[in-house]
Formats: sequence, structure tokens, C-alpha cells
Amino acid sequence: MRDNRGVGWRLVEFRTLARFGTPRTFNPVVTFPEACVEVTGAMARIFLGSLLFGVCGGFAWHSWATIREAWLRVSVVALLALTFLVAFAALMIGIRAAVDGMLNRVRVQKT
Repeated sequence: MRDNRGVGWRLVEFRTLARFGTPRTFNPVVTFPEACVEVTGAMARIFLGSLLFGVCGGFAWHSWATIREAWLRVSVVALLALTFLVAFAALMIGIRAAVDGMLNRVRVQKT
């Protein structure tokens, strides 16, 4: 049997909020200082990650534009991409460690 309702009604039934569930790291019982530390960590990840990507991308572009030999050009850019990935991973691990350290200081000690 054919459904005579419009496309909009079928899409409304399809859309559910279950797809937008909270992530597993979400803590519903968080104090204001803990939330400030988490937000600062998120902003540091965004800003420093973007800055690192811009600097490494600029170096890769400059290397690509100035090196004449194709094999050397590809090698240098691949090495810069690998360096970026390692530096990015170290940056994310460092920020996570700093956030965890700050959270340990900020959390109320339960006795």
C-alpha cells in the first residue's frame, strides 16, 4: 500500500535524537571549575592544533614551491607530513595530561 503522506512527514519520523547522544566522556555531574578547565583544554586543542597545522602546511607549501626535483619534493613534503602527525599527537597527549593535572587540583577532595 502506498503512503500518501508527504516527504516531510516521512523525514520527521526518520529523524531521532538517539543519533545525537552524549559522548562517553561526558560527565553530567561537573562543577564550574572543572567545566572551565575542560573548556580551556578544548580551546587549547582547537587553537594550538590549528596553529600547528598552519605552520606545517606553510612549510610544506614553501618546500613544494621551492624544490625543483620531483622525488626530493615528494620526500620532503612526506617527511613534513609525518612530522606534523607526530607533533600533533604529542600536542594532544600533552594537552590531555595538562587538563588531567588541572582537574586533579580543581576537584573537591571527598573524605
